[in-house]
Amino acid sequence: GCLVGPIFANIAIVDGKRPYTMQFACVVACAVAILGWAGLANSPTFEMLCFFHFVRSLGTSVMYQISTLLLQNLANVEMLGRVLSYDKVLSSACEAGMAYMAGMLQDGGFGARGIANLSASVGGFLLIFWSSYHLFGRGAAKMEFREILHKDDLPYSEKGEIDSVHSPTMM
Repeated sequence: GCLVGPIFANIAIVDGKRPYTMQFACVVACAVAILGWAGLANSPTFEMLCFFHFVRSLGTSVMYQISTLLLQNLANVEMLGRVLSYDKVLSSACEAGMAYMAGMLQDGGFGARGIANLSASVGGFLLIFWSSYHLFGRGAAKMEFREILHKDDLPYSEKGEIDSVHSPTMM
């Protein structure tokens, strides 16, 4: 799921010249991740559990990778390293905090299905918030980010191109 999701999202939804498509891909990925968590909570067989882990990882990997790509596209080149390092620190801290909370819940008697249901519920709240944020034209959905018309508006690249000048992974 971690490989297939971002590749599919990049082919089907994301356009490097339209940052709002990246934000939309993250909203769709959040819905897919919620579907995966809900499926994990209600899987009767091991095979279904594996399938819903795949579905959950489709969504979460798209959210992580496309949101990082969105940050790369919208951050000033001078601030790019700092913005991406804050992104990494915050995502790692949140991941560690969630693992700690899940462990505390299990120690307190919560089962794996209950934790998966809780994760789906929290994801549902975030989906409502994030989709409202997108639909009301906030973030990358702002009119100023609707379309990048000039090739000189770096660091935006054409769909499918790698921006080797401004990409932190292509140094």
